[in-house]
Amino acid sequence: MEKQGAVKGTTMGTKLAWCMGDVGFAFSWGVVNGFITMYYTDSVGLSAAFAGTMMLVCRLLDGISDLIAGFIIEKTTSKLGKCRFWFCVSIVPLAISMILLFNVPANISMLSKQVYATITYIFMAVICYTMANIAYNSLLSRFTITSDDVVSASAMRVVLAIGASLAVSMSLVGFLNLFGGMREPKAWRTMAIVFACCGLILQLFTAIIVKERQNEIAVEASESAVRKEKTNLAPIFKTVLSNKNFWIICAEQLLINAFFMGLYVYYARDVLGNENYVGIINLLSMGPVILLQPILPKLVRSFGKRRVMLVGAVLVAFQGLITFISPYNAIVVFIAMAIGGIGRGAFMGLIFTLTADLVDYFKETKGIESEGVCYSTTSIGTKLGSGLGLAIIGWTLEFGHYDATLAQQKPETIQAMINLMGIGVLVIGILMFAGIYFLDFNKNKKVENV
Repeated sequence: MEKQGAVKGTTMGTKLAWCMGDVGFAFSWGVVNGFITMYYTDSVGLSAAFAGTMMLVCRLLDGISDLIAGFIIEKTTSKLGKCRFWFCVSIVPLAISMILLFNVPANISMLSKQVYATITYIFMAVICYTMANIAYNSLLSRFTITSDDVVSASAMRVVLAIGASLAVSMSLVGFLNLFGGMREPKAWRTMAIVFACCGLILQLFTAIIVKERQNEIAVEASESAVRKEKTNLAPIFKTVLSNKNFWIICAEQLLINAFFMGLYVYYARDVLGNENYVGIINLLSMGPVILLQPILPKLVRSFGKRRVMLVGAVLVAFQGLITFISPYNAIVVFIAMAIGGIGRGAFMGLIFTLTADLVDYFKETKGIESEGVCYSTTSIGTKLGSGLGLAIIGWTLEFGHYDATLAQQKPETIQAMINLMGIGVLVIGILMFAGIYFLDFNKNKKVENV
């Protein structure tokens, strides 16, 4: 997406400010993704099966809301631009929704708790996070100037967002223990308020500093009347959804976000015997993702994007295999997490660039602007993936007869956790490999260095 003329490139400060948006998401959606199941089962008292099923159903609604949000962004014309406008509008409701989510009233019936949990989860995931995340991701192609800007901004985003996720996951258990532990509602309520405010402050940096290119805003404003009359979103919708690359990228986003991170705290406590291991597991599984980013561009130039991502998928599969073979040995599990982390690093550093490639592909081959629709793949994949992962965790715990009141879980519960951390991750790695293998931006040529 090379832009000719006018400016040298996007400044480092602007890229950094954009990255703060995803760092902010680590304090909201990252917490939900990693700990909401534990909150529902151990603090609220909901069954794991209900929690998992409810979250998956909500994510099916997400598939619709993501596309609607993408179309709304496409049709928006404002002085702030279209993506920045909706990001600014949605970040405050997102923070409020997180606080509500972790405040299930204790003195109501179980049915009322289920209704409250469902409504607040829909409000956060389907409405607030949908608009904030799609607007944020769509902003990438609206403030960057060159293709190098896209790659470097994406790499910075991965490093900073994962660093924030690590900090959040490693500190959250200790934070909860300061206020009574994982079974104490007050602890979760306090955490939600503090973390939601931190996330909002970080995202305000993005909202205030990152601006869409003024030349594009001017063109859109001057042609807004024409666009309202002539722009028909149906052909865009049909073109994008009929392209297999859209669905492959969406599936890859789903798989990379379906990692059973919500199981880590259960696995550390109930299989490895120490709940504090969850911080080490997160560090070793996500740390390599950060370390890989500085050399990722060189690897792509040397071997091609496709080969790098294929190797990454193989490493993810190895993580599952090694964990299944030796599930009780903490050192072996830690090593497996580090190996899988390298594989995830290849994907997480490049998956966002695939969406940018898809936007350029439609612009060059079909002559259509499709940022909002294409970047909805990121939101669809993120939420459906994490939702499916959380649902599978809930079903697995229910199938294994998980009992939140027990100090030591039953053998069948332990084995269910092992199967998911082992075989489940192995299957994800295999599917990730298949998706990248069949990705094809040209009719007769598999994607290599695009």
